[in-house]
Amino acid sequence: MRSNMLTVIKQHEDRNVIVYDYYIEGRQNVYVDTGHITVKAMGGFATWRAINDQNEKYLKQALTALVMKRNQDGGVYPDMIRVVLGEKKE
Repeated sequence: MRSNMLTVIKQHEDRNVIVYDYYIEGRQNVYVDTGHITVKAMGGFATWRAINDQNEKYLKQALTALVMKRNQDGGVYPDMIRVVLGEKKE
């Protein structure tokens, strides 16, 4: 079984939003492989899945990792988080 890393990295933060990009390791410069997550200060998320993330698999994992890390860190969102992804052998 081979594994990849999903990276979620903060791109912008102000008093209204925190903006993250998510991508598979090594694919951050490929537009169709980069998705976006905006955390709103008043609560909630706005998301744009990567074009190549049709089933939102990576988006869901990115959101789960962000929320879990926030909960572990007393309500503070991280600057970056990396998640190990398992891939099925074909």
